[in-house]
Amino acid sequence: MTSSTPTTDRPLDLRSGPQRVFAHVLASSLVVSVANFTVWFAVTFWTYLETRSVLATGLIARIIGLLVTVLALLSRPYRRLSAVYAEGSKQPAVAVAVSSGE
Repeated sequence: MTSSTPTTDRPLDLRSGPQRVFAHVLASSLVVSVANFTVWFAVTFWTYLETRSVLATGLIARIIGLLVTVLALLSRPYRRLSAVYAEGSKQPAVAVAVSSGE
């Protein structure tokens, strides 16, 4: 059985267009993730060296993790994206309701 979808063997072009934007966002996300992890590890390790307490180290690590999560949820781009995703998730339900005659 053969596939009816045509395949294209175009090389990845990062000089212009949406692929360039995607590559920039991907690289930026990678840099931010590495920096975030490095700071988290440094603060957690410093806490252990100062206190020699695994409990304090765990608490500091969890506080930093929760703080990063809360700040990410409160950031403006996340709220805009969540609204777009929420609107996008309604469209398939509307299409099903319209096609079923409801």
